[in-house]
Amino acid sequence: SKRFVTLSDFDAAVSASLADAGRLCKAGRAYLFQLRDNGTIIDNTHEWFDEGVTPEKQNLQNLPSTMFPWWMAKLNANDVIHITDVSMLPAEASAEKDILEKQGIKSLLAIPVYAEKTLMGFIGFDNVKTTGSWSANDTAMLHIVAEIMGNALCRKQAEDLIKNMAYHDALTQLPNRNLFQNNLQMAMAHTRRNKTVVAIMILDI
Repeated sequence: SKRFVTLSDFDAAVSASLADAGRLCKAGRAYLFQLRDNGTIIDNTHEWFDEGVTPEKQNLQNLPSTMFPWWMAKLNANDVIHITDVSMLPAEASAEKDILEKQGIKSLLAIPVYAEKTLMGFIGFDNVKTTGSWSANDTAMLHIVAEIMGNALCRKQAEDLIKNMAYHDALTQLPNRNLFQNNLQMAMAHTRRNKTVVAIMILDI
């Protein structure tokens, strides 16, 4: 949890935590998926994979959440998704079964990530070598990591909102003078370091 005290490098903190949890629980993959666009799109934003395991993150972007009705129902009910054998999934999870089998997943454990009362996504472990149950310790580990990441995502959202309010007009959401001054100062510092020239174009509308 110390990694998330400051959010200056949130991505590195998530990646390091997934790697630690994945190795400790002997998973093939450990990952974080995040929801966006009011829960309509899912992205695999962070992934750790064990040696010899194929990464899947690049194949799991911009996925409509409607592709996973059984999975989303479980997440929205704040249920743990504990699949001991992907091939034995029920008929109502046929869409999820097809996708998991294409990735060579034998068993998995996934837990929803909430920021306060809002579902932000889920964190999980995959096993691509054998089927079987995940232990109570594995589940407890994922619960802890999910809670830490949920709290961090909540803080990150609040910080992003404050930054947006500071640098954008509240009515139009266009960049304001504060953002202009900030970008201008950075551009001027860059030109001084690299001995180049910066120009400003003013459009009077």
